[in-house]
Amino acid sequence: MNGNGYGPIEYRITFCGRYPREQHPSFPAADHDGWLVVLAWAYQEAQQTANRVLGSEWCNIYAPHYASYQAMAQYYPKGELGFLDSTVPPSRQEVTRR
Repeated sequence: MNGNGYGPIEYRITFCGRYPREQHPSFPAADHDGWLVVLAWAYQEAQQTANRVLGSEWCNIYAPHYASYQAMAQYYPKGELGFLDSTVPPSRQEVTRR
């Protein structure tokens, strides 16, 4: 069971400042002015999925109680760059747009 007791949680992954100057090796839309949503049952699952799909090429992970959409949009003006569902089998885990 997760923190809210109801279902998976949307975590937000951010990227370091070298993106978009360089192309991210597995997520071309990566940009330090936006975030990637990772849907997961728990923080550790979101982190493991990010590592599996993105490698070590990401910066921070934020739980929703630390970073509301409004707060994130203030610092990351490009907003949501993609969506990654860690609740599906690993063979189906890929970054999409929603």
